[in-house]
Amino acid sequence: MKFYNAVKEMRMMKVAKMNCIAAFSLLLLCRCNMAELQPPNYCQMLSNDQAHVNYDKSDANYLSDKAKRHEIFRNNFFEIMEYASKEGFPQINVKQPAPDSCMQRAITITFIHIAQSDVTIFFDRKIKRLLQQEIQKGNLPPNLIAKSIAIMLRTNELCRQTKVDLLQFVKDLAIDSEVVQGDTLSEMLKQKEPIACE
Repeated sequence: MKFYNAVKEMRMMKVAKMNCIAAFSLLLLCRCNMAELQPPNYCQMLSNDQAHVNYDKSDANYLSDKAKRHEIFRNNFFEIMEYASKEGFPQINVKQPAPDSCMQRAITITFIHIAQSDVTIFFDRKIKRLLQQEIQKGNLPPNLIAKSIAIMLRTNELCRQTKVDLLQFVKDLAIDSEVVQGDTLSEMLKQKEPIACE
């Protein structure tokens, strides 16, 4: 009987020890995941966004600076989207002026600049799905994307195929009826004359 009790006690201690190890491992895992889910540094994003600004087309560094800026726009965009995929899209309201915040300005300017520098990034299947989900959840204001595309339409040329893809994109996200400066986004897109691109 003593032997049986001793074995039983050893098993209970072993189970308790394993539970303790499992709990400690879980705690470490949670702490690691919490560290990964820190929000982006939006003030740094704004600062990075304005790096390598060069409007002098005759400057030898103009194209290099432009390429560096576009890379910064992509990095900022993907950082926002990575955070949104884990924590949901950061809450902003582009229809009402907000207190001066790095987050709202960084997200808004990033979406505008990504639309201007490479709107096709929006067409990526994973990006599009995440944008759709965040709009449906009410986390992402559809007007943010609509305004970004509207600004791009005013400042950039548009290839025929990109126009077709963009019309489908705004329809898929159900933002085609978003009104920007008196016109719906789909009206603005239809009015934009495309150019032939390779």
